[in-house]
Amino acid sequence: MTDKRTDDDRMLERFFAAARDAVPVPEPAFLTVLMNEAEAALPARPQRRAAGGRFTGWLALLGGWKAVGGLATAAVAGLWIGFAGVERLLPATDSAAGLVEADAGSSFLADSDILVLAAQ
Repeated sequence: MTDKRTDDDRMLERFFAAARDAVPVPEPAFLTVLMNEAEAALPARPQRRAAGGRFTGWLALLGGWKAVGGLATAAVAGLWIGFAGVERLLPATDSAAGLVEADAGSSFLADSDILVLAAQ
């Protein structure tokens, strides 16, 4: 193979080599302004209350009362589905559509026991 480099290619290669060798260094004044603007853009840290202690910290870490309410709802729904079984939630007639068929032996609690548990 022959080398098909032209003068333009050699000039570009020298240009790119010079660009790789030159390391840009930002001015200290620019870095100071950049850091001040970055610190100003950060959200303010919430003030810790004297009362509440660890519970308040965990609550804030989880996202507040709304997030904890969602987690509690999901936990209760998971327990309910676990005790009631999936087959009671899905109709047994739709087994051709890929749904789970009802199995009488897979329930942990009888219907009346689930209602008693829910009433407590």
